[in-house]
Amino acid sequence: MKEIRHGRQPLVIVSGTAAFTNGDGLCFFDDARNMQGFRVNKASGNHLTPHVLPPSLRPGMTLYRSQDMAFDRLMAGKTATRAIPLHSRLCDDANRLTLSLTPLYPDGTPLRPAVTHSIPLTRREEAQQPQAANIRKQLSRLGQTCYAASAVTLDATLDSLFIPSSTLAAMRRAAVENLTAAMQYVEPQPLPAGRPFLTPAADSAAPPSTPLHSVFTYLHNAANSHARQFYCDRGVTDATAFETQAPDTLPADSDGRLLVMQCRYCLRHEMGWCPRHGGRDPHLRMPLTLALDNGTRFTLHFDCRNCQMLVYYTPNQQ
Repeated sequence: MKEIRHGRQPLVIVSGTAAFTNGDGLCFFDDARNMQGFRVNKASGNHLTPHVLPPSLRPGMTLYRSQDMAFDRLMAGKTATRAIPLHSRLCDDANRLTLSLTPLYPDGTPLRPAVTHSIPLTRREEAQQPQAANIRKQLSRLGQTCYAASAVTLDATLDSLFIPSSTLAAMRRAAVENLTAAMQYVEPQPLPAGRPFLTPAADSAAPPSTPLHSVFTYLHNAANSHARQFYCDRGVTDATAFETQAPDTLPADSDGRLLVMQCRYCLRHEMGWCPRHGGRDPHLRMPLTLALDNGTRFTLHFDCRNCQMLVYYTPNQQ
């Protein structure tokens, strides 16, 4: 931060090339190494008008963005559509039209065998103009389904055969319904080697043996009878879920803490303090904690060996 101008509306002038938006959240560490923050009411270039100017903020301090309104607006919109690629093939079988749909993996290999739908071709009518473009257009209209047209293949004779668009649309809808029904059941596939925990119980599968799961049994996240039965069939009889029990009844570690989150996202790495990636030593008082407005505190543990951040909660501690 470069300068603070006091007045009827305090102004914070930031050095650097970062772009700011009205409503952004910024935070900083005060002289006592406590994190403080403020919301930006108005941003004009690097001139920021805070909603409330923290008294501990002074020139020379480093500001960190805690909320990016431009990014939030972007993510609030339609960011991605997940769909199953579909290869459609329309065949001219003399007296019948047959549409086959094959769902694909992203690499183009078939996800399952093709599903077909055929109708009788009672009368062959020659088209006055090429039909291939319209046929591909009609078969690619998958609307709000979970499929996306990857490729449409046509027999050569179809380019000169007139087929009403309504007929093509009806064939497409029927074939998609057949495919969706067939996709409800997937044939069991052989599991990859080295995953004995996921094999059927009849194969004498071994239960998970990681230390975290053996101490914090609720990490199995078995919140319903089906999940509990799944683990029970594999030798785990104490699988629970955090949200189904009172915190003071859950198994804790030797310090009375409950593990509530394991994440690859790491605050030390985000702040440039990661010892594994050349970060500087901030000389912080450990352990770091996260505090909610109601006083609830979460303790952070940095498992650098496994490159993850663990978030602990201590019941009855404010």
